[in-house]
Amino acid sequence: MYDVATGIFRDYYGAAQDDDGVWNFASAGYFYADPDTGTVGSDNYWLQYLQGANSVVGIANELTQVGAEELRSGVIGHAVSVTFPSYLSGQVSFPAKQTDGKLASSSYPNAPVAGGCHLPRGLRRRSVHSRQPHRPLDGRDHAAVKTYGGIVTDQNFWCMSLNFENPYGMGERADDPDANPWKDDAKLAALTDFHANAFPWGETAWVEPSYAGHDTTVVPAKQLTSSTPTITGTTTVGNTLTAKAGAWRRGSRLTYQWYRDGKKLKGHTARTFTLTNYSAGKTLTVHVTGSKPGYTTVSTSSSKTAKVAPAR
Repeated sequence: MYDVATGIFRDYYGAAQDDDGVWNFASAGYFYADPDTGTVGSDNYWLQYLQGANSVVGIANELTQVGAEELRSGVIGHAVSVTFPSYLSGQVSFPAKQTDGKLASSSYPNAPVAGGCHLPRGLRRRSVHSRQPHRPLDGRDHAAVKTYGGIVTDQNFWCMSLNFENPYGMGERADDPDANPWKDDAKLAALTDFHANAFPWGETAWVEPSYAGHDTTVVPAKQLTSSTPTITGTTTVGNTLTAKAGAWRRGSRLTYQWYRDGKKLKGHTARTFTLTNYSAGKTLTVHVTGSKPGYTTVSTSSSKTAKVAPAR
């Protein structure tokens, strides 16, 4: 969503009511551009974030996510973004301006970097990793990267993956706050099947950092000053607990996630948590995640509360 009055470009957002009857609001990051849609590209260079949450490459990731309707149509008509387990430290490709990569080039000279890549247009899909079985998404993502390019946007520390449209942006959520068409729609789920190793990573070419006069200065991610959160309030059904984040570096964006007996409570992402009968006899913890442009993202967890007592 782009607000022409304020210049705020906001990622997905949504509101949902949980089983306890509590409404919760969730959203991803935002950034400020010029409050004129006609100058977002020129005044906000490559859609870099000016303030607010920041991805490594400094772009609006939603513009590169694969959408459900695209898969149904059989054509991905734009650059696609991927996340890698890790990538090189201290190096970027256009349009990235910073990196939190952990791999040393001396040990991994052929490792990927944060930023843009492409495939040679003449590359045949079966010419690399030809023994991998063909799956529905393989040909479509290959064609998109050859035609429009790909962007490595972040680390996920465990696998290579494509980024898809978030369920918050899909119409099914209007009727069911827990709907996830990527799983609920069997035909759509089948279209997302792909084999990461079938992609010809070895043929991938990385865009030069100096492309189009891009600033080649790599800004290393700094360590974000954090604190261990605490929970205040009386642990009795009917009362409200409050998470105290503690001292974080000025300008940090903090998000909250509550857990009950160690299990993540979907939708409970506010600073406060109202105790209902569902929590009786159980303990609560809260995780606080802090992020700030140019800094590593940090997550910390509180100690467990006492077991929640029944209402008096």
